[in-house]
Amino acid sequence: MGKFLRVLLFVAICAGFRLSTVALPPAYSQDASDFLDELARDTWTYLSSDWATDNHLPWSWRSASIGGGDYANPAEIGLYMLAYAGAYEMRRDWSPSLDAVVTEIAAMLNQLRAWQTGSQTSQPHGPNAYNNSVFYQWYWISWNPPVVGAPSGTNHVVPSIDNAWLAASLITLREWAEANGQSAIAQTAQAILDDMDFRLWYNQTEHRFYWGGVENPQGGTLADYYSNENRIINFVARALGQLSEAEYQASLAALVQSSAAYDTITVGKVAWDGSLFTYLAPALFIRELETAYGAATIEPAIAAQIAYAKNRTYTAWGLSDCFDIGTGGYIQQGSPPTAMSGSPETHAGVVTPHASGLALMTPFTDAAVINLQTLAADLPAVYDDNYGFKDSVMALPGAAYGQASARFSALAQEWLFLALVNAQTGFLWDYFYRDANVVAAHNLMFNETVYPPPRQQSPGNGAALATLNPAFRWLAVPGAVRYEFQLDTLSPPASAVFSLPTAGYTPANPLLPLAYYWRVRAVDSAGHRTFWSLIWQVRVQSPLTAAPTRNYWLNHPIILTWNPVLDATEYTLQVASTLRFAPVVHEAVVPASTHAVTIPSLSDGFYYWRVRAKTNGIWRSWSLLDSFVADMP
Repeated sequence: MGKFLRVLLFVAICAGFRLSTVALPPAYSQDASDFLDELARDTWTYLSSDWATDNHLPWSWRSASIGGGDYANPAEIGLYMLAYAGAYEMRRDWSPSLDAVVTEIAAMLNQLRAWQTGSQTSQPHGPNAYNNSVFYQWYWISWNPPVVGAPSGTNHVVPSIDNAWLAASLITLREWAEANGQSAIAQTAQAILDDMDFRLWYNQTEHRFYWGGVENPQGGTLADYYSNENRIINFVARALGQLSEAEYQASLAALVQSSAAYDTITVGKVAWDGSLFTYLAPALFIRELETAYGAATIEPAIAAQIAYAKNRTYTAWGLSDCFDIGTGGYIQQGSPPTAMSGSPETHAGVVTPHASGLALMTPFTDAAVINLQTLAADLPAVYDDNYGFKDSVMALPGAAYGQASARFSALAQEWLFLALVNAQTGFLWDYFYRDANVVAAHNLMFNETVYPPPRQQSPGNGAALATLNPAFRWLAVPGAVRYEFQLDTLSPPASAVFSLPTAGYTPANPLLPLAYYWRVRAVDSAGHRTFWSLIWQVRVQSPLTAAPTRNYWLNHPIILTWNPVLDATEYTLQVASTLRFAPVVHEAVVPASTHAVTIPSLSDGFYYWRVRAKTNGIWRSWSLLDSFVADMP
C-alpha cells in the first residue's frame, strides 16, 4: 500500500489567550471544522433524545444523578423549535428529514397555541397563558398534556425576556416555513405572534420594560442596561409594530450605555455583571456583530473575558450564567468590566462551554474553537461522548479542578447549537431578516441602512451533483452592479471572493468530488454591500470513470512543524487518534529552539495533533488541531 499523509500547511499557536502573538487564519482549518461537526452532532443527539424531552418539549435540564428538570420556559421552547430547523439546514448525515422537523415543530406550535387560546381544557393550575396573550415562566412538560406549573415560586411569573426570545424564534420560524413551503407552520407561528402583547410590560413614563412578576407583567424591576439581554425585548416589540418609532428610540435611549475597562480593554456599553451570554445571545438574531456596537462592545467584551481568565490562571475561558459544578444550582458568572460592584463570579473559576460556543459567531472564532477543544480534551469530565458538553466545569487549578456540572442544560445546548448553525450557515440571521419590520427595527437601532441578501436558486442546498462543472445561480438584486461570490470546502467559506457582473457563476476548472459551501452578496453603485446569503452546501460526485484523488505520499519519518512563539521556553506536542486526545499516542516536550518533532512509526490510521508553548513558566492554550493519515507499507 502507498504512503499517504495529509498535513495542513498552517498551524497557529496562541501564547496564553493573547491572540495577537501569532496571526490566525480567517476561518476554521479542516480539522477545526471536523471538531465542530462532531460537537454539533453530539449536541443535536442530546437535544433530540427521548431522554431530554417529553411531549415534544425540552427538559430545562437533565442529569443522570439528580432528579428533576422536567419543565420548560418559553425561551427554551422557542429556541428548541429553531434547533430542529437548524439541524435540517446543516444538511449533515445526522440531520433530521424535513418531514420529521415539521412534525416536531407543528406539535410544539400547537401546544403553545392551545395554552395561549385556552383551547386546552386541562388547566389544573389556572389558565396556561396570561390574558390569552403571553406565556408564563415554567410549564410542567411531563404532564399529559403539559400545563403551567402550580401557583407557587416562579411558575406564574410573566417574563418579558423569555417571551421576547420566543417571539424572535417565531418570526424566524415563520420565514423559514414560508421559504420551505410549510404554510401551516407559518400560519400557526403568526397566529401566536398576533396575540402576544409586549406593551403589557412597557412603562410609558420610564420608556422601559419590566422583567415581570407573578401574575403581573409590570412586576419585578425595570430593565436597565443596554448590553443586558433585555435589548431583544425592545427590538421584538418594534418589529411586531407594538412600539412607535419615537417610543422605540426612547426605549433604547433609556437604557444605561456607559463604558468601562479591564486590563486596558474598553467595552463601549458595559453589561451589569459581565456574563458573556448577555452580550452574545441577542446576536443570535440581531446582526449586531457587523455594526459599530459589535466592534466597540461585543468584541472587547470577549477580549476582556479572555484576558481576565488568563490573569486568573484559568485553563479555559467562558464566564456566563450556568449551573454550578457537581449538583450545584444556577449561578451568576461574569467577568470584568462590569457595572456592578464586587466580584461578578459566584464561584471563581467555573466556566461554561456555551460562552465560547456563542463566540463562534464572532471574529473570535479561532479562540472559541481552541477553547472548546481545550474544554473537551483537557477537562474531559465536561464532555459526554454521546451528548456533548455538560453545563460547566472548574477551570481554576486546585482541589476541584476539572469537576463538571452533573447537568445538561437545554438553554445552554440550544445557544451552543444555534450559534454553531449560525456561524456555518447564517440560518437565523437570514430568515429573521426576511421580515421587513425586523430590517426596519435594525435600521433604527443602529442608525444605518441594511440590505437583504440575494436569494439563491440552484443548485439547491444539500444537492448531490453529477457534474464537476456546476452552474451556481441566484436571483438578481435590484440596483446591484456586481456580486461577490465565495465557494469553498470549508464552512463558512474562507476562499477568495469572486467579483461577478451577473447573477451566476460557473467555475473555470472542474471541481473535485467533495462537499462545497457557497454564498453570495450584492454590491450597488455606491459600494453598499448586502448581507451574505445563506451558506448552501452541495456535494460534487465523482464520475464513475474518475481516478481516486490522493494528496501527499510520504515515507517515514513523519515530521510535524509549527511557528515559533515569542518568549517561549519549551513546547509540548501531542498526537492522538481521536479529537478528544484520549488516549494520546505520542507526546514530546522540546526546547524553545525546536519547532519540529519527528514521529516514530505509527500504525495505519487517521491522527490529530496539536502543540502548545510555555511562556513565563505557564503552559498556554493548545493550537488549533491539524491532522494526518498514516498509510504505510
